[in-house]
Amino acid sequence: HIATFGSWEEGILALSPNPNHLQDGPPAQNEYILTPDDILNQKVSAKLVVLSCCHRDDFQRTLDQQMKLPTVLLAAGAKCVLTQLWPVPNIVSNLFYHHFYQALQKSARVSHAMKVAKDKVKADDRFSAPVYWCTFVLIGQDVEVDLGHIKRAMLDQTMDKVEDVEDLLNPKPLTPEAASKETLLYRLQACVSVLLSHSKEHPDTVATLLQMIGDAIDLLDATQYRQPPVRLPDHVVATPGALPLLSLLGFDFQPRGAHVEQPYILFPHWNQGQLLLPSYESLTAAVDIIPNRQCTQCISEILPTNEDVLCQLIDMLSLTLHSPELQLRVGDSGVQPLWARGSTTRQLL
Repeated sequence: HIATFGSWEEGILALSPNPNHLQDGPPAQNEYILTPDDILNQKVSAKLVVLSCCHRDDFQRTLDQQMKLPTVLLAAGAKCVLTQLWPVPNIVSNLFYHHFYQALQKSARVSHAMKVAKDKVKADDRFSAPVYWCTFVLIGQDVEVDLGHIKRAMLDQTMDKVEDVEDLLNPKPLTPEAASKETLLYRLQACVSVLLSHSKEHPDTVATLLQMIGDAIDLLDATQYRQPPVRLPDHVVATPGALPLLSLLGFDFQPRGAHVEQPYILFPHWNQGQLLLPSYESLTAAVDIIPNRQCTQCISEILPTNEDVLCQLIDMLSLTLHSPELQLRVGDSGVQPLWARGSTTRQLL
């Protein structure tokens, strides 16, 4: 249903210009004028097009001028066009279109719907004269239209779009999804890497953390869990990576009065992600490695890494530990993947 301004003589329609017009001054005509060429370049798949436009009171148009727009719409693919040959009062057109579309709510031919609408207009004593109802004409095929079916199809399309965006009947949980064991171990590696890289400035932190994690394991194994809050040592607070590691393991922090930078620490009530034992074993090894600054620096740069690289390093260490007399070469199957990873891994080997 097209209700706008237009010109029968030129066969054009005037539409709204692009609201996002970026140029200075008024928009160009081609931004809001729809010409016959524009219509012909489009594929019109509508069964019915209603033209409620291009009305003038002079009645001087020829039949060719009146049929220009309907003919163009039919050529572009429309099956049927309903138009007016001359203008009528708005109350008449509103009455006609109301009953016309009402008759199409259930499947009906457009010719039947137009007859029903014209009869309703004629039944009104004010508009019984032919000048009020003869203006409406159909051009093209007598197609069958079911507006009820179209409305249901549009509703289905809207519901499909909503379901694609979000399942409203099954909203996402408000609580975040628990991280996987692989993700937690990767985060543990990242914390250990930061601790090792700052072990020279804070040499006692790893040992302190090791003692705290060991106490946490013992407390969880005890039959009665009673552990008052303990003030976190200053050198632990000052070490990058220490607090993120404790938080990852389930430790909690409370401010000590107004001293937020010197908090109390609460031991975990459960083994979050089963990370306490891997953390204890990692820091136990770190205590032995820290005296060797070169080795410590290399490991801190390699971590975090994937499980395959860790397994390759462990196999290499186990081989050299139990067979120190064995001479390895860069091209050996156990050495080559590690050697190819870069200078840090080569320096560690």
